[in-house]
Amino acid sequence: VSSHDSVADSFFGLIKKTVTCSSCKNASISYEPFNVLKIPCLDNSRPFYDWIKNYFIEEELDDYACERCSPKRTKAIIAHSLWRLPRNLFISVRRFAASGRKDMTAVPEAMELELTDLFDSDARMISAHGTNCTYKLCGVVDHHGNHMGGHYTAQFLHPVSKNWWWMDDETAQYMPVPRFGTSNYIFLYRIVI
Repeated sequence: VSSHDSVADSFFGLIKKTVTCSSCKNASISYEPFNVLKIPCLDNSRPFYDWIKNYFIEEELDDYACERCSPKRTKAIIAHSLWRLPRNLFISVRRFAASGRKDMTAVPEAMELELTDLFDSDARMISAHGTNCTYKLCGVVDHHGNHMGGHYTAQFLHPVSKNWWWMDDETAQYMPVPRFGTSNYIFLYRIVI
């Protein structure tokens, strides 16, 4: 395995994007690499998994340029599904709207994620370690402030001691468990081997 493949296996996944014309049912399929899943905040939802699943909800397009129906513009359905997962999965919570307003919805606790049912039905459900799609939380980046500026802190699981630590610019301190809340911004999950 080349070092390029190793980096891709470690940090990049693939999402299958399907756009289906509502008029002629023609489907246009493409595959998009990702190294961060950027998910919206979801109010009134206890499981973090629902936040992730919300990213994969089908959307309707009103003004689609279908190759078969051209020049007529049609409606279409756009769907995303997982095709391949990396060993290390970064998930970023979309805290900031275009207006600059910060969404302060608290992130629900999610020490582990099982993502098997987000795979495309045609996919072989592959991750960097075969069919295993269970991930364990290893780190959290928190953002304190607003869109004009702020401060970042980190929570991480020490790979040797297996203890959680909180880090600021000049301070590190032990914490019994990670903190989930309104400042969580980026999560690092690692596949369970």
